[in-house]
Amino acid sequence: MSLVPSLTESLAELGAAGSLAGVTDWCWYPTEVVAPLPKVGGTKTPHLDRIRDLQPDLILVNEEENRREDVEALAADFPCLVTFPRTVADNIDLVSLLGAITGEDATAAEWTSRMRSLEAEVRATMQQRAARSLAYLIWRKPYMTINRDTYVHSVLELLHCANPWGNATDRYPAITVDELESEDPDMVCLSSEPFPFEEKHVAEYEALLPGSRAVQQGQVFVDDGTLYCWYGTRWVRALEHFLKSPHYA
Repeated sequence: MSLVPSLTESLAELGAAGSLAGVTDWCWYPTEVVAPLPKVGGTKTPHLDRIRDLQPDLILVNEEENRREDVEALAADFPCLVTFPRTVADNIDLVSLLGAITGEDATAAEWTSRMRSLEAEVRATMQQRAARSLAYLIWRKPYMTINRDTYVHSVLELLHCANPWGNATDRYPAITVDELESEDPDMVCLSSEPFPFEEKHVAEYEALLPGSRAVQQGQVFVDDGTLYCWYGTRWVRALEHFLKSPHYA
């Protein structure tokens, strides 16, 4: 059973969907695979009795996406694999682990080989240009970003982008417009999750800081947050996206 949407997707793409006893209401991909599977509530609001009724052999959870009290309650009755990759290297290890526990080692090896190849291509491509600073915003009112103890920070490092709030104490620091103006990052990425930033929020940012470098260079943009923060096999699509993105060219 998977209580983590990115891991649900990964298991399906590794060919292990048949092993899934149930998934969360937020496990949407691949749609044709997960739609008929039993649903057990949200990532932070799971129906524990429903999960117990399904009698899973193993439950996949994530330290950040799932609540500690729910995991502890389930762990009293079922084995739980707690995941929490913090770097892109950790993610490759995670895909290998998923392959091992489902018997899909060969398929997992194909995915991780593709990941390593694309990572090398992205790194070489990004290193050809000067490093730029990038504010990765995950929330609005107040604006919030990420520090270095996050998977997204590792993604930004691969993209040769400096994180102005990498040394912040909080994993997800709240920042003011004045702080954004002071740091004046070269790029501002408005992530589509957890706050659902849209194009109208680009205009909002531009109105707040019209003279900033990012605005002047047309580098305030909305991007698919799952490509930056989802673990597992989605990383291949993320790397392909970064190679094609005009913002990272």
